[in-house]
Amino acid sequence: MLRVAVNSAVNLPNIETIGKSDPYVVINFQGVKKKTEVIKDELNPVWNEKFEWDLGGQALSVEENLIVHVKDWERIGRNRSDDSIL
Repeated sequence: MLRVAVNSAVNLPNIETIGKSDPYVVINFQGVKKKTEVIKDELNPVWNEKFEWDLGGQALSVEENLIVHVKDWERIGRNRSDDSIL
């Protein structure tokens, strides 16, 4: 079992022109994506969320990648990602 805790972020850049960013986290492992809740108008979000992936009793390999993105939720259009903030 792989367990990942997403606790918080501090001093995220504001990429909005009006208001503040609405951050959420997307975690991708073995092609399975999991997302946190969106925290509206917050540059220091606190999620305190936990995620699990069942590895079927297999050990993790050094070739495995856990990809984490912090994104800005958008009501209209495509959600934006700023990989440089991680």
